[in-house]
Amino acid sequence: MSLPLSELAVGQSGVVLGFKYEDNMTDRLMQLGIIEGVEIKVIRVAPSGDPIELNIAGYGLSMRKADAEIVLVQL
Repeated sequence: MSLPLSELAVGQSGVVLGFKYEDNMTDRLMQLGIIEGVEIKVIRVAPSGDPIELNIAGYGLSMRKADAEIVLVQL
């Protein structure tokens, strides 16, 4: 079962399965290391819900919630 990265709670991890669609933003996300098979953990979410801080392959990344909605993960 896949779900958007934006739906993971703080402390949850998931493995990237792909993207809902592909465009220039997905190309940029792949350049940042968000590729199929990599594990992503949600570290914290801003009080307003945007942005989301993630740990990807040992480094921290903040991402807008709108961008996290197109990344599909499996728990």
